[in-house]
Amino acid sequence: MSSILLQVIVSGLLIGAVYALFSSGLTLIWGMMNVVNFAHGDFVMLAMYTAFMVWTAFGGGPLASVPIAALVLATIGVISYFLLVRHIMKGPMLAQILGTFGLALLLRYSVFWYSAPTSRRCRTTSSDHPSSSAPSGSMRRACSLA
Repeated sequence: MSSILLQVIVSGLLIGAVYALFSSGLTLIWGMMNVVNFAHGDFVMLAMYTAFMVWTAFGGGPLASVPIAALVLATIGVISYFLLVRHIMKGPMLAQILGTFGLALLLRYSVFWYSAPTSRRCRTTSSDHPSSSAPSGSMRRACSLA
């Protein structure tokens, strides 16, 4: 099996795991709290941006960025629960939909305001490429916020 096919299979399994976690979170929120949360995807986006910024700005790897992103998002989730969700749970379904949709817009455009709505990417160079300056057999990753 070629290395590219193996990489595609692993990438597909990993993105499938993200989708499974995403859908189980939505199901858990609906099943336990009976709230339609339109902001769920924006919380995931905010967690990914937080992990990316910890990784690039502070030099932390995945072992440092994931727990920090989890703590930041747990704090934001508790704050949004006490300021918004707790109050709209008592109201009609339309209030839940509009409230969580408004929260989704607030989260999305706050991130756009802070980091600009441009794509971010990490350039990976490996020693397999002839123009690479990385040592033989190693891989180097360069990420930028700008």
